[in-house]
Amino acid sequence: MSFKQYVSEVFSAKADLLLARLAAACPPGPTATAAADCAPSNASVPSAVRAGSAAGPEVGAVCGGAAAAAALGVVPGEAIDIQDVFYRFTLDAFCHIGFGTDPGCLSAAGRLPFAAAFDRAQRTTITRFWVPCWRLREALDGRGRQLRRDVATIRAFAAAIIAQRRSALETTRAATQPQPQPEQDDDADEISQLQRAEVGGGSCGAASCDLLDLFMSEEGPDGAPLGDAALIDAVLNFIIAGRDTTAQALSWTLYEVMRHPEVESKILSEAEAVLGPLRRPRPADTNPRPAPAPSGPPGGDPTCAPAAGGVGQGGGGAGGEAAAAPLSYERLQALRYARAVFLEGLRLHPSVPQDVKFALCSDVLPCGTRVPAGAMVLYSAYAINRMMEFWGPDADEFR
Repeated sequence: MSFKQYVSEVFSAKADLLLARLAAACPPGPTATAAADCAPSNASVPSAVRAGSAAGPEVGAVCGGAAAAAALGVVPGEAIDIQDVFYRFTLDAFCHIGFGTDPGCLSAAGRLPFAAAFDRAQRTTITRFWVPCWRLREALDGRGRQLRRDVATIRAFAAAIIAQRRSALETTRAATQPQPQPEQDDDADEISQLQRAEVGGGSCGAASCDLLDLFMSEEGPDGAPLGDAALIDAVLNFIIAGRDTTAQALSWTLYEVMRHPEVESKILSEAEAVLGPLRRPRPADTNPRPAPAPSGPPGGDPTCAPAAGGVGQGGGGAGGEAAAAPLSYERLQALRYARAVFLEGLRLHPSVPQDVKFALCSDVLPCGTRVPAGAMVLYSAYAINRMMEFWGPDADEFR
């Protein structure tokens, strides 16, 4: 299996779990002919979604299952935090793709201790940029002690991933060690060697070859394999880079799509043209309601899970629709309009709205500004992406 195929399968499976979690918040439909969707109410709470309409018979088992909702910690009809759902999705997906492990955030009722510690640690460290006496404050109000506990939890999470992989590698090596065999001809011996090579040999065997495998096969500056401390740093670096940024981009893009129903229609039309039927048809919404502007993490209007088959698998609804072909990385590349919508959302709401760099040596910027060595350069992608000089008079508009 190629890496593209592996990524496609992971994201497809996690997308099904994400939709199932959203669908669990939908109360069961009172009629068998109701549309398979979840219509939002006029929720005034930012970053929340209120599922309040009926679900069709095919999705009733998913949308209205009380046992499934209880297992996920979801109360049908209550508001759910769409940002939290996306955080669960990205953490599960990136850990699975990068490290071959599944934290199970999407299928868990409560928050993962790692995720809670991660968020607290970020909130504490970010305030250090604008609180002059942060050392004194953290010592007096207990934030420093809590931060140390959170960092220990975070690193223990990464250490457990590495320990699990080392154990799996040792098991694989032990299982593939050549065993004493009776004498056999040269052809049979060559076939046996090829079979052992296919099962596994080295860090990247046939079963997996992810980012953690690659790091564990690398050598440090001293020529020795990377130790656990360096591997922990690498694991956390990828989690930090992938979890928050992707979840925030998804949330803000969904918010903009909710504010522009014509964009949603085009996305669905393109998806069905490229991937095949995605769900049972629903009556047109003749009175779309604008989404409330988020003051913090954005909210969204989820659509219930497909009747069967999952994302891109063809719902196979009651109308005898033809089943869609399996989802693949190559087919996703054909969703050009959806990609453009995502990039436009990323332009208006960059996942890293501002960043800071430090000059190792003196330099001169293209505009002629001199930057002395050791200077801190702060720039705002949020401001740059809304400058009329670059984007025109409608730079603030989602277009």
